[in-house]
Amino acid sequence: MCNKHIVIIRTGGNILNDQTYNCQELGLAKALVKKNIKVSVIFAGNNRSHYIEKVNDNRFLHIYFVKFYKINQALSWFRGFFNLLENITPDIIQIHEFGMLMSYVTLRWAKKHNIKTVLIQGSYRETKKPIFKQFEQLFNCTFGRYIIKNIDGIGCKTLMASNYLNRYRQCNTSLIKIGLDINHFENPIDKNWLKDLQIEGKKILLYVGVMERRRNVNFILKLLKELPEEFILLLIGVGKALEKLKLQAKGANIENRCCFLGQMRQEQLPSLYSIADLFLLASDYEIYGMVILESMYFGVPVISSFTAGSQTIIEDKKDGLLINYYDVYLWKEYILSIYDNHKLEDMREAAKIKIQQSYIWYKASESFISLYESIEK
Repeated sequence: MCNKHIVIIRTGGNILNDQTYNCQELGLAKALVKKNIKVSVIFAGNNRSHYIEKVNDNRFLHIYFVKFYKINQALSWFRGFFNLLENITPDIIQIHEFGMLMSYVTLRWAKKHNIKTVLIQGSYRETKKPIFKQFEQLFNCTFGRYIIKNIDGIGCKTLMASNYLNRYRQCNTSLIKIGLDINHFENPIDKNWLKDLQIEGKKILLYVGVMERRRNVNFILKLLKELPEEFILLLIGVGKALEKLKLQAKGANIENRCCFLGQMRQEQLPSLYSIADLFLLASDYEIYGMVILESMYFGVPVISSFTAGSQTIIEDKKDGLLINYYDVYLWKEYILSIYDNHKLEDMREAAKIKIQQSYIWYKASESFISLYESIEK
């Protein structure tokens, strides 16, 4: 792979803030560059631009942003995209999600220019929004099937993602491992949250993520209401549901036990993870769940609903808990049992070891390299 140029394209029409989100494409790209592989990454952006990031020694990562139009994330168009590809001359292209218009467009261009292409699939179900769901199914049955049929290799983040693709067309897939980029955590911003929030001696629960309907943060607040007074909930993030959630906390008379701390940069998170006992994630859909990797990396076990990501990462009752029902009293029972049976420290250690040994990008990137090598044979 050292003589190949890998071009990774985030084909969705959305602008990414890598200061607040642990970006998979950048984490993978930096790990590959460290292994002496030439890599470029293309993102949708507000303006067309090109950055060169020094990874280490004399190794550099090229990052491109292109202006774009979009109807939604899946239906977008990157301006000047073909000229950019011709100028940077890829040997292998990596696209993301078979339900993206730009994945289809990129593959057509790659076929025309005889360039090998791999698909990375994470999504494992259609949207629940009625109109968009019908359109998505139509897209998947046409353009999506073309991608599955003509792509050179497929890497799936989870088994559920692989099964999803096979619903539309039978195909061979490889399970790839998603890693955690720990660079943002190397120079953390320290803060004494226990003192500042006056929560010394409390049992601390943590949620980090978007405040939106599918994350079921309202369920976590209902859970907090049923837990003993010594439990405190810290919530990091913003979103459309934020004000409604604050009103829910006030109405349930738990506003003094839950702290909405807003959006934070990656380097601000270590000081919060360091004081948390458990991380709560009640989403009804998670493609993977970078917050699961983050939390476990800092030794904070995750209690999660059943999603593709949580089932892939968490080993139930060893380094976290998986609960298949949105039953407040069941979740309460599990949480209290962790403290009562002194399981917390064992879970902490198991979670930390798992991520450090298998889910840091330098190690996880090996599954991507194997995928690239398989299409070169």
